[in-house]
Amino acid sequence: MRITDTKKPEKQLDEEIVRLLAAGQALSALEIQQTLESKKRSFSLKGIYLAFEKLQAEGLLKKYKKKVSLDPLGVAEQFMFWQRAYNNQLSKIEYTMNLEDGEEEKLEFFTIQSYMPHVNEVYLSLIKNAKEKKLYEWVPFVWFHLASQDTEQKFLKLVEATNCQFLRIIGADGWLARLLARHWDARGSLWSFSTSPFHKDMEKFFGVVDDFIVETRITPELRAPLANLYKNITGPDDLDISAITQTVTLPSRIKLTIKRNAKEAAALKKKFHYYFALSV
Repeated sequence: MRITDTKKPEKQLDEEIVRLLAAGQALSALEIQQTLESKKRSFSLKGIYLAFEKLQAEGLLKKYKKKVSLDPLGVAEQFMFWQRAYNNQLSKIEYTMNLEDGEEEKLEFFTIQSYMPHVNEVYLSLIKNAKEKKLYEWVPFVWFHLASQDTEQKFLKLVEATNCQFLRIIGADGWLARLLARHWDARGSLWSFSTSPFHKDMEKFFGVVDDFIVETRITPELRAPLANLYKNITGPDDLDISAITQTVTLPSRIKLTIKRNAKEAAALKKKFHYYFALSV
């Protein structure tokens, strides 16, 4: 297993992961990586996924049951999902970087909680290899990103670190827009709250980096409970955190398509340039 922190033996990574999970919070590999980095311990994301596989193969529950308090069913389900996510989804992200013009890759996620870190990793991978350091994004459903606010804030910090300009148009108004504007204040970024110029694309999210387009579609069954989270809410103090947590873990089908289409990407970027009064 490749670990970027050569001072820490592999066993300590295994134990760190178990301790974090035993604290009672469901964490993605990206969140585990960021938590360890905050403690000045650096491990590669791939190394963390491989650690999941190793712990599972070696009998995680039997090995650590005297050291930590774990929910056997919950942990087993987390590891099974992570292993499937890495093998079937994250491994494809590297391939998408080599897409030819006109080609596309389709992925599918089953909760917002699993989708958000992965789509952010796709964006970050594209940005790091981009000729034009700009990310354009259309977000028609403001509550979708608000429900994943913690993940969103971490993503914004990572985007800012790449010196990439972020141009985002969000379908929102009122107090939600003001709340997001305050949380999403990032250097070198432009934000706008309006359905124009993408008022016809209210059923999908998309982002553009160079010639790559990242599209997301969610089912009506998921949009309805998300919309209900903010029905009759007059301000941030009325938000039900437990309801948000329950909703972002609802079983659902979120379809993600990554495609390379120079002509379509140029047309979409042109709309952003016109909207923000930027020179091409």
